[in-house]
Order: sequence, then structure tokens, then C-alpha cells
Amino acid sequence: MDFSGRGKSKVELNVAPLIDIVFLLLVFFMLASTFINPESINLAIQSPSGTGEHSDQNILVNIDANGSIRLNGLVLTMQDLKPELVARTLPQEKQSITVQTQGDVSVQLLVKVMDEINEAGYTDIAISN
Repeated sequence: MDFSGRGKSKVELNVAPLIDIVFLLLVFFMLASTFINPESINLAIQSPSGTGEHSDQNILVNIDANGSIRLNGLVLTMQDLKPELVARTLPQEKQSITVQTQGDVSVQLLVKVMDEINEAGYTDIAISN
């Protein structure tokens, strides 16, 4: 038997289509990532020198580590915060609110308080510690 006369077929792997597919996937994910809109909160953190003083026009909301909320010294629950803020709104003046945290306050509680303040119509919110 003579096996030398048979031609062996050479197997090749063409990588050009694979490179094209990888490039198309790269372009797709780059374009798809531009449509993602991350949610964010605009924050204005006050310096420690201005935390103790606020005028009558500014409202101070204190949040303790145990979750108690005080509005200018008045202890409130989360449900009472929004109606109390709406009652204190001066229509002719733009009031600012300072949210002051004391101790380890969870971010979830801070965001809930800021949501209640925002729903009450206040847009100028500052955070201090």
C-alpha cells in the first residue's frame, strides 16, 4: 500500500471573521453604554465653620444616628416632615434647607429625608455634618 500518493488536506482557521465580530460587539457595547443615564444627587456640603449658624430664613433639619429627625429643634416623624415643611414655606422668598447629620446615619435615611424636602418644594438643600 502506497500512502504517499494521497494528498493531505491542510485545515486552516480563518480569524478575520472572528475579528470582525469582536469589533462589532465592541462598537455595540460602546454605543449602548452612552444611553445609560446614571441617577445622581446634586450635593452642596457646607464647611464645618458654618454648621452652627443659620438665619431665620434657613431651615435646619437634624438627623441622629438612631433615626430621629428634628426640624429646627422640633422632633418629627418621616410622615410629619413634609407637611411641616410645606407649612413653613414663604412664597415670596427662596428658602434654603441645611440637613445636618450626627453620628452614623444611613444613606438610605438621608436620601428619604432629602426626597421629602424636595417634594415639599425646596430645591436649595445643603448637607453638613
